[in-house]
Amino acid sequence: MLITIFGFAGFAMILDKFAFNFMFLRLWQFSTGFCALFWSKIQSNKLPNKAEPNDVSSWLPLTKEDVVTISLCILSLCLLPRNVEVLVLRPLVTLFTAVIIACDAPNVQLWKSETLVYIGDISYILYLVHWPVISIFLATTIRSYVFCILTILIASILLHHLFEKQYLKLPMGAVFPLIFLLIGANAYLQYSIRNDSFWNMRLPDETREIIDKNRILYVSLWDVEARKDKCIETDTDTPFPKSSLKGYCRYPPGNGSISIMMLGNSYVMNLGEHIRAHFNYNYSDYRYLSVLANYGLYSDHTLESAQALQFSKNQVELYKPDVLFVVSRYMENIKNPIQNNDPIVRQINETIAFYEKFVKKIYILDAHPMYHENFLNLFLHYVITRPDDLDVLHLDKKLADDEMRPVRKRFAEIKCKKCHFFDLSHVFVEGDKYLTFDKETLMAYVDNSVHLTGPGVQLCEPVFEKVAKDIMNSF
Repeated sequence: MLITIFGFAGFAMILDKFAFNFMFLRLWQFSTGFCALFWSKIQSNKLPNKAEPNDVSSWLPLTKEDVVTISLCILSLCLLPRNVEVLVLRPLVTLFTAVIIACDAPNVQLWKSETLVYIGDISYILYLVHWPVISIFLATTIRSYVFCILTILIASILLHHLFEKQYLKLPMGAVFPLIFLLIGANAYLQYSIRNDSFWNMRLPDETREIIDKNRILYVSLWDVEARKDKCIETDTDTPFPKSSLKGYCRYPPGNGSISIMMLGNSYVMNLGEHIRAHFNYNYSDYRYLSVLANYGLYSDHTLESAQALQFSKNQVELYKPDVLFVVSRYMENIKNPIQNNDPIVRQINETIAFYEKFVKKIYILDAHPMYHENFLNLFLHYVITRPDDLDVLHLDKKLADDEMRPVRKRFAEIKCKKCHFFDLSHVFVEGDKYLTFDKETLMAYVDNSVHLTGPGVQLCEPVFEKVAKDIMNSF
């Protein structure tokens, strides 16, 4: 069990946004604390051994108090004004917090502070209460921050004294009925929120109209828009489970002489039909393939990604298109700092060298800002609760550019005579922000799964038109 949890832990440290919303990826920290507490209880229940000193380890010339002091110094790294790499800081803080718990050193002066003891008593309630309060009430004003802090503190203190301290006194026979009662109450509350009109908010007509217009954006763009043409091929053999093949299509032959292939991940589905439309059937063959974890140029650390890349190579070798589009959202390891003799750059150059044997032109989607997951939910939440603070949802351009910089540095090292990059990020720029919604119509540019919505793709149409014209004029 612990091996599984710590395996999840490594994944959690790499994909922190996913970890935040997935409870099992936090269990490694809870488990570490539990093991440390369990160890301290075992040690305290041991009969004293006269042959060994109480405070000094037989193999380490330090007392428990010394170990605790060292651990506290390491924990103080959290207070540094300079950010420490999360892959280093998070395990260190977890490990040395566990060391402090395991030492169970009562003579440390810091532990005798009644204030710190009380903060420790209410800390778990603080942990549970803070996020709902922040999600519902936090705005960008100082008044809002003060309100949220006071609400969290007061609610935590009340719940600690009126509920937590009381149920801790209950005998075991009464704990299980209380748990079942709470589960039942939660289930009824969830049902009631979804079905009873009591919970419906009375919103102004203008706000209701904005919500209704954005509701259609919950469905992926490629599922909402009708295809202009029916695919004549929709399936092929794959080295991975068919569930990973999100789309495979060969369109009916067009009126031109150019053969085109588009490959990548779900962004092929998101943007592909809009790109194809600008060719006005001026092609002989047009096909696409959309595969989970397929970045077209490199693979990440998973087997599925490596298989998707090999599948892409096989398709290019098989059909030898004149023009190859690589349309992917670049995630995971390509955003890590670039290294000397970077392995990702090497793999990209190897892949492109392979493609160049069979194609005449390669068009690659450049790096794009990373949007918030579940952005559409967040946007509508702000529309309802904080309409005056909507501008905070736009992306800070400097921060977004910093995140994209490693990707662009790697692309700058590509050795390719047939490659062309097309950038979509610039159409969303306004001042020092990347826009995430239309300021006039209040239509979101991004859905919940970090894909562009219809209004977002509409901004990209001039780029698609220019790319299509460049291709048609060059053949």
